[in-house]
Amino acid sequence: MLDEELVKLYKGGDVQSFNLIYERYKNTVKYFARNLYLLGADNDDLLQEGMLGLVEAVNTYKEGESSFKTYANLCIKSKLYS
Repeated sequence: MLDEELVKLYKGGDVQSFNLIYERYKNTVKYFARNLYLLGADNDDLLQEGMLGLVEAVNTYKEGESSFKTYANLCIKSKLYS
C-alpha cells in the first residue's frame, strides 16, 4: 500500500495505518538524527523530535501537492533543525 493511502486511512480513523507509516519511516528518522549533533543533546531526544516531525507530516499532508515521502522528509528535518 502506498504511503499516501496509509495517510488517508489514518485521517479516516484507522490508527493501525499510522503504525505502518511509523515502521516505514523509523529508519529515516534514525538516519537524520544520527547525522545531527547537538551539544548536550541526547540521541533519544533527537529521535523523539524526528518522530514528532513524522507525526506532523501525517497530520498536515495534503494529497496531490507532493509525494508523502518528500513531505515527511522535509517535516522530519525541519523538526530536528528547529
